[in-house]
Amino acid sequence: MAWIYIWLGVVVVSLILEFVTMELVSVWVSIGAFIGMILALCGVNYIVQLVVAILISIGCILGLRKITLKFLNKNQDKTNLDLVIGSHVKLLEDVSEEKNGSAKYNGVVWSVKCEDETKKLKAGTLVEIVKVEGNKLIVKKAQNAKQEETKEDKTDKKLKKS
Repeated sequence: MAWIYIWLGVVVVSLILEFVTMELVSVWVSIGAFIGMILALCGVNYIVQLVVAILISIGCILGLRKITLKFLNKNQDKTNLDLVIGSHVKLLEDVSEEKNGSAKYNGVVWSVKCEDETKKLKAGTLVEIVKVEGNKLIVKKAQNAKQEETKEDKTDKKLKKS
């Protein structure tokens, strides 16, 4: 009979811990403990209760945590930095493995580093932003570099017309 209260305590403590941390670990332990409590109510040996509770907890953590995190995180809004990725900019300065260059994106001059550090890119080259690391844009040469026009070019043309 004592094991019922032990399992109930584990369920309560793990659920409280889950509400505090929101890491999706303790909730799976509480499921294992709940199954252990049911086994205790049925009069199953405490060693079997422990083994089943541990196996169910580990199985849930390994099998369901990742799926649940994907489901919960699918509606997250993108940040402004996420929207930068995939954009095209022209280099203002040369980029090489020894020296970071610069590019202007959305009116702000950024430090630029080449994705493939062995490549050298000249000023004026159209590049695609592949990721952002701190205050640096990581870029690669744009595929159709001759045909595309950057947002900055369009803005400059509009300013010259007016």
